Amino acid sequence: MIDKQPGLWIYPDGREVIQRGSAGRKIMDERWNKAWSDCKGTCCLCEQYLLLYDATLEHLLPKGSGGSKHDDRQANLGMSHRKGNSAKGSISYERYMQLPLEVRIANCRGMA
Repeated sequence: MIDKQPGLWIYPDGREVIQRGSAGRKIMDERWNKAWSDCKGTCCLCEQYLLLYDATLEHLLPKGSGGSKHDDRQANLGMSHRKGNSAKGSISYERYMQLPLEVRIANCRGMA
C-alpha cells in the first residue's frame, strides 16, 4: 500500500516519489537545497567545480522507464552539470562512473 502524504508518495519498498503541485515543489526545493549544500560545489559525475547556475539534480539510480524505479529519496540525489546529466541519461550511476574521468569531464563540458 502506498503511503500518500501531501506532495510525496512512499512505496512499500521505501522509494519516495515527489508529486507535482505546490506541496511537491516545496519538498523538491528542500531536497535540491540539501543536495547543493552536500555537494560543496563539486559535480558528482566529473568531480569538477560546479556553478549553481549550471547545477541540476542527478538521480544516482535512474528513474527507469515508466517511473518504475523512480526514487526521490535524498540519498539518491546528487548535483551534476546540466550537460553531464544529459549525457549520462538513464545509465546507472555506478556504470557511468566506470567511464574514464576524462570522458566524464568532456561530457559535463559538452565536448563529447
